[in-house]
Amino acid sequence: MGKEEEPTFEELLEQLRDEDNWTRGSAVMKLGDLGASGDSRVVEPLIEMIKDKSNNVRKSVFHVLADLGNRQALEPLKKALKTADDYFEKARIESCLRELENKIYEEEKNLFLEKIKQIEKKEIYITDALIKYADKSNVKLLYRELWISLWQDNFDIADEIVKKLIDLGDKKQLEEELLKGREKIDFTPMGREILEQTEEYLAILKPPKVSDNPHFWIRRANQRYSPYRIRFFSDKKVSKALMYILRNEKELELLEEVAKAARTLNDPNLIKPIVELLRKHVNEYDYYYYDTYFYIQLVLCDVLIDFDSEIAVDNILYCLERTVKGNDISGLMSGDDVKYLFGKVKELSTTRAEKFLEKHTRRLETLTLEDNIVGWMFILAFIGDIRVIEPIRKLMKQYDIPDEEIIENLIRDIKQNEEQN
Repeated sequence: MGKEEEPTFEELLEQLRDEDNWTRGSAVMKLGDLGASGDSRVVEPLIEMIKDKSNNVRKSVFHVLADLGNRQALEPLKKALKTADDYFEKARIESCLRELENKIYEEEKNLFLEKIKQIEKKEIYITDALIKYADKSNVKLLYRELWISLWQDNFDIADEIVKKLIDLGDKKQLEEELLKGREKIDFTPMGREILEQTEEYLAILKPPKVSDNPHFWIRRANQRYSPYRIRFFSDKKVSKALMYILRNEKELELLEEVAKAARTLNDPNLIKPIVELLRKHVNEYDYYYYDTYFYIQLVLCDVLIDFDSEIAVDNILYCLERTVKGNDISGLMSGDDVKYLFGKVKELSTTRAEKFLEKHTRRLETLTLEDNIVGWMFILAFIGDIRVIEPIRKLMKQYDIPDEEIIENLIRDIKQNEEQN
């Protein structure tokens, strides 16, 4: 018996109109074989079969069109995705679309690289070639490489691609592409990081108001490694934004982030609002936010130390003095906080530390019941200097102060510290 002849193109077109699902499905697959051998006539009749009544036939059509990699099928498949009402069919079309887009991208990339190779007289990496030579006809390649760079954590390359797209005058399309791409990003740690990057690119196109998005400006202050982004968001602009947040924000955790970002930016103009914020929190103690209340003070003092040691010392000592207000000892800093802050004063200015200690050790001898006696005893005891022991003992005896055991423990700690030093 001789080998059975393969049906011709015209015969396969006739089979596509057959009532039998299997016959139509077989014709689709054979048209795919013809197309793979270079017959481009198969694409249009296959596109028409996207609307076939049989689920199995449509399934074959989707896969054959993806395998052929012909760009003519791109829009019809996208349209089919929008109208599909079955979950599994949608997933199948999405998968085939990705495969088709990958094939089209590879074809366009290779053609572009071949062209650039003639200019450079050597092999060149696709992103380098695009950044150097791409024009408006290559924007699809640029978008593709942008998302590849983002997912591969190559943010510097992504910056350069965005710069290229803006230089090509493609701002509107870039905004649409970023917004469309964001919808497909998941909320894994990497996904969240990419969302932040795309938010920065969108902000380049349309800068956000400080009041609408303080977190953007905090990130911008902390991510200063990109010369491209600095071009759009100068230090002066970011400082102005941080200054606004410091003076208007109420949320303590956010203020902490802003203060740390200000330290990274290192703009002296931010010193004044930081000092204002610090003194505001010192003077407006809130019992219900005890832990955060003192923590933000420590953060702000640390930030000031990085800016200006003299200003930092002034404000640390102010914190220590103002923590003892009236007769309410509930507003006292913890002993560890006192030790930490006074230790910073000693590091920055031993003279100022000594004067503070002498002044308030003498003050112990003049305190009355109208003063916060216990508060001052705690502050000076935690600072840890043996000279305060006798004045503390006298006060305890004079005013019959309770919690004698606690004070005695503090005195013991002072002696131990003196011995260790």
